[in-house]
Amino acid sequence: MNTSESSQWDDPVASARNLIASLEKSRGDCEAEMGDLCEEREHVVRAMGRAAGALDVRKAKIEALADQERALDDAVTRMEENMVQVRQVTAHFQETAAEFRHIQTGGAR
Repeated sequence: MNTSESSQWDDPVASARNLIASLEKSRGDCEAEMGDLCEEREHVVRAMGRAAGALDVRKAKIEALADQERALDDAVTRMEENMVQVRQVTAHFQETAAEFRHIQTGGAR
């Protein structure tokens, strides 16, 4: 047996005290690390909350843009329909103007 092993058996009370002190130090280190991990967890949870909020904002923006796209598509469709009507009215007006000119020139002779 070497001297450190023999001294443990020679003074079991001192060995137990040393072991308890070592365990207390390890426990203190673990508790400090647990505190750090809890703090880090809180930071992560807050960051996740901010990310979730930002995601909700982005989803709302996407929905708003989709609504705007539908509104623009509807406006383009209505404009195209109106342009068809404008062309029809213009054609009718030109026909009427041509008939009127024809009547005027026929009556002047």
